[in-house]
Amino acid sequence: VNFLENFIQPIGLKTIELNNTDNNQNLITLHWDKIWSDMYLRKARDTLTDIPFLQLSQIPGHDLKRKLLRRLWRPTPDLTQKTCARLNEILTTDDKYDDYIAISLHRNEEDASDKQKAAALPIDRYIEKAERVIQTNFQGNIPIIFVSTSQDCSLLQEMRSKRPSWRIISECDRPNEQWFTTYEKLFVDLFAMAGAKIYLGLWNSHQSWWVYFMRQKTEKETFYFLDKSGNASQLARW
Repeated sequence: VNFLENFIQPIGLKTIELNNTDNNQNLITLHWDKIWSDMYLRKARDTLTDIPFLQLSQIPGHDLKRKLLRRLWRPTPDLTQKTCARLNEILTTDDKYDDYIAISLHRNEEDASDKQKAAALPIDRYIEKAERVIQTNFQGNIPIIFVSTSQDCSLLQEMRSKRPSWRIISECDRPNEQWFTTYEKLFVDLFAMAGAKIYLGLWNSHQSWWVYFMRQKTEKETFYFLDKSGNASQLARW
């Protein structure tokens, strides 16, 4: 079953005409390590880019990534409806959305690199940060805690055992009925994390960065990396 065909809307025109002599000369293929080491090619936060064809001038790197994500990554109407219905079911009270904290829990796989394993955090680190955020952003009132995990739902049970008074919800509670359900749950996770008042996660997670660029740009800090490297330095590099 094709993921793109089932879950993502096609983009662009049905037919595209290219002038081979004019346009293809500007197409360059680079190995990922060259892009990684060049902040401009990576479109890091403080880089500025002009794309006249899209009427974009001197757009900062992070704004560009947000715009392109919205243009290129569009779930199908059916998936969007199912996702919104699920979010409405689990995140509303009296037909009103509650403010909530989203936490992305990850436990590195056995085949992870030593660097990845070193970056893994115990559950207590997430809990400690959530408790501080509850005081500073929720006036001490414990909100809904939405938890996303990769494949290891035992992380969810561990958090619940440590904070039984918290209202913790997760798509881990929804059984995997079939292949489609697995990906439907993934989209619920992504949109729930994108819509949270506060997000907590790890900077070395692809999911964290995807969610970061899905979220609305704000002046206040609402997105927290729990790694020791800190928020500011990592956000600037991406």
